Amino acid sequence: MKTVVISSTNITVADQKKGDGVADEKSFTIINNDMNPFFKSKIEAEKEAFKYMKRLTKKRTFKMCTVHQGILTGPVLIEGVRNLVLEFFTKLMDNTFEGALPQLYYSHIDIED
Repeated sequence: MKTVVISSTNITVADQKKGDGVADEKSFTIINNDMNPFFKSKIEAEKEAFKYMKRLTKKRTFKMCTVHQGILTGPVLIEGVRNLVLEFFTKLMDNTFEGALPQLYYSHIDIED
């Protein structure tokens, strides 16, 4: 059986208000009015993917899994495109970031993994 992998984001399950670090397919971040529209769309899209899989039941010919990275790194498809997030995390990882930051915890995945 084939597996469909959905590249999601930790925003969908890492509810900053809960902060317990435990997540499963029912642990979605609660959407609120102050939330970034991108975050809202990612949460709703992932919920719909799980609902879709549930509706397939006996007709299902594939499995689904989600990857919840905090930062996605790796080769870019279009050379010369500036990626501010990637630049920020590159500076953090190679210790060239100038400025003060709180202690950060981020999940990381390389696209080639």
